[in-house]
Amino acid sequence: MHKEEVKIERCVLKIRNDILFTEFLPKTHLTIEDAKEIVKARIRYSDGATYNVIVDLTNVVKVEFAVRKYLASHDGYEGIEKLAIIAKSRLSRMMANFFLKLDRPVKPTMAFTSIEKAQMWLKGFSLN
Repeated sequence: MHKEEVKIERCVLKIRNDILFTEFLPKTHLTIEDAKEIVKARIRYSDGATYNVIVDLTNVVKVEFAVRKYLASHDGYEGIEKLAIIAKSRLSRMMANFFLKLDRPVKPTMAFTSIEKAQMWLKGFSLN
């Protein structure tokens, strides 16, 4: 399934091959208000359906503590089956590691440096 992309204040949402992609706009600093709006927008955009999701942290420069806690919770994961985080830079890998190890997301979540490996994991293929 493909769906026309939608741009909200901090990111772009799009569905490609049954995966919902979240791509942040340049120099994004995520606040708790942003996070809640992104979750609401994602739920509206997906028409309430559950998706595997890829979140690309490339353009994120700061994530507040409350954002990480919220996004790791059941509320933050509403409508998500599995989540793959794209973390290519040292900063984005550090943010992803904090999220995975300290915030302990409620659904299966992994970080990757490539979209291709993330898609393979989301679709259930072995990465070996």
